Amino acid sequence: MFKRYGVSQDAYKHISKYGGMGPSDAKKLQLLEAEIAMLRNVNSKKVVTTEAKRKTWPRITEFIV
Repeated sequence: MFKRYGVSQDAYKHISKYGGMGPSDAKKLQLLEAEIAMLRNVNSKKVVTTEAKRKTWPRITEFIV
């Protein structure tokens, strides 16, 4: 399920740790973005481009909501 939305289980746990979506959504999304970028860089040894992030975020947001 996590892979379907391009979110690792660690990233999902990271959001859960901060209480899911709430008033401080922007901060949580920044933290998630940093973690996902780190995980992708470690797994694929490629730099995550801004465009790639833009394509990923709508799916992640849909998954969280």
